Amino acid sequence: MFLTKSPILQVLRIRSFLFLWLGQIFSQLAINMLNFILLLHIGEITGSNTATAVFILCIGVPALLFGSLAGVYVAHWPKKTVLVVCNILRAFLVLAFFFSSESLIPIYIFAFLASIVTQFFVPAEAPSIPTLVPSGLLLSANGLFTLTFYTSVIAGYMLAGPALAIFGPVNVFLLISLLFLTASIFVALLPNITVSAKFSLFEEQPKMNLLKPLWLFNLNLHRRHIRMVVNDFKEGYLFLINKRAIFSSFVLLTMSQVLIATISSLAPGFAREVMRVSLTSISYLMIGPAAFGMIIGAILVGNFGHLLTRKKLINLGIWGAGIFLILLSLSSRAQKNHQVIFYVLGDNNLLFLSMSLLFFLGLANSFIDVPANATLQEETSDELRSRIYGFLTAMVGFFSIFPVFLAGVFSDYFGVVKVIFAMGIGILGFGGYRFVRSKQ
Repeated sequence: MFLTKSPILQVLRIRSFLFLWLGQIFSQLAINMLNFILLLHIGEITGSNTATAVFILCIGVPALLFGSLAGVYVAHWPKKTVLVVCNILRAFLVLAFFFSSESLIPIYIFAFLASIVTQFFVPAEAPSIPTLVPSGLLLSANGLFTLTFYTSVIAGYMLAGPALAIFGPVNVFLLISLLFLTASIFVALLPNITVSAKFSLFEEQPKMNLLKPLWLFNLNLHRRHIRMVVNDFKEGYLFLINKRAIFSSFVLLTMSQVLIATISSLAPGFAREVMRVSLTSISYLMIGPAAFGMIIGAILVGNFGHLLTRKKLINLGIWGAGIFLILLSLSSRAQKNHQVIFYVLGDNNLLFLSMSLLFFLGLANSFIDVPANATLQEETSDELRSRIYGFLTAMVGFFSIFPVFLAGVFSDYFGVVKVIFAMGIGILGFGGYRFVRSKQ
């Protein structure tokens, strides 16, 4: 009886939502596997941390350049068409890697193009849910969609290594292309999702659609929508700077995601220089422990976070992230020199130590993300919330550029260990600044 009344099962019985959900699973697995496989592939063929950092920028910068503008356009396009076209485009772009995976510049170009397509895909996916699900089940549908999103991110990264080992560095792209095509089939089974907007991109040319994009040449139309994006940015910025709690949460979330992007760019170098494992092992020896730590941390905060104030939780997360990064660099040095207390652990246990520290690093990150997200969601209205998160995505793309690139360059010159140590010191410094400021 309980199972038959379960809101999650009721949602999944809605065929249109089920198709959207299955499309989400396959497309998210594909894009996350693609990004991580390319990251590993670049690290293997170049051995350069700078090269992997440039790749991270190639998939991150489009969010800054096109994220908000894509949201404005997609709000007035037929969502089903956008979902199908974006999945098919990404499937064909992945096939390009099949023919040019040994050349660095084409990898950068096609990764950049695939990321641009993704910017148009994202605002068409989740906003389609209210048109497919009755209002009474909307919370459950969004909860399932959010859970699947984060789970597929972790699964995509963790499956990347085994997929690369099984299919090889070339044929693996055929698998990913097939995943995108499967996603396009599921979303093609959706009903037509109506566009609820005060105006449409097609109002001046009502017979035009995405497959006949003559509206691309209407410059006045584009100027109007660019002005809308600028106005959204202005409104979001003014709202942020006038709300201290929201601004603080915004800064913390930006810092957290920039840190994740920076560490991701160092992953191949860390595997080679520190953990001394094959690049195909990164997904479960590095990403796995960190992701598991984030999941456990989110559960702990969700169940016991009320025992501490959000400020204390966030401070614990900041101090923890700094300390665990420093310990990670020290344990790395111990693996090279076999000195001090780490000598008694042995090589295998030193690897386990690094994995444990990555777990606690993920745990600390969740102590920052969960409270900051809760504050951001509670303190913003429904109307402004999507704009604030769009603004967040753009700012993460902007503020990631220099840290990611500099981390790659410095790690090539000074080594990954020293860069990780410096990052830990910087985070501890930020924690100290917050502590001193709170006492003033």
